[in-house]
Amino acid sequence: MGMALKDRIYKDNTRVYMNHGHFAEYHTWNGKRFQAVTDEEEGLKRRNNNVVDVSWQENTREILLHVIKSEFPGVPERNLHGILDKRPMKILDVVENMGMLDILFASNETKEMY
Repeated sequence: MGMALKDRIYKDNTRVYMNHGHFAEYHTWNGKRFQAVTDEEEGLKRRNNNVVDVSWQENTREILLHVIKSEFPGVPERNLHGILDKRPMKILDVVENMGMLDILFASNETKEMY
């Protein structure tokens, strides 16, 4: 009997997509290291479509990370504040799909005035 679809997807996620040599990068959340794939294009789409939060401002920086659920340190929840890669961030949204998490983070960064 063959492997279940969800098991194949998990194996592909860990072997290829979340492989540090292919797409994944190391990040830290509250000082704990994990691997994730950064999706800046999707993060920008969400900002432009304003699908998560109506309070977007010019000085908001967002980052969308795809991470294997079991590898994220802690339990990501909406409105949770923490330190992502040495920056204060807030989790705007978390979506789980087939053992993967899509976590949208945001931080307020002041831009220099000229």
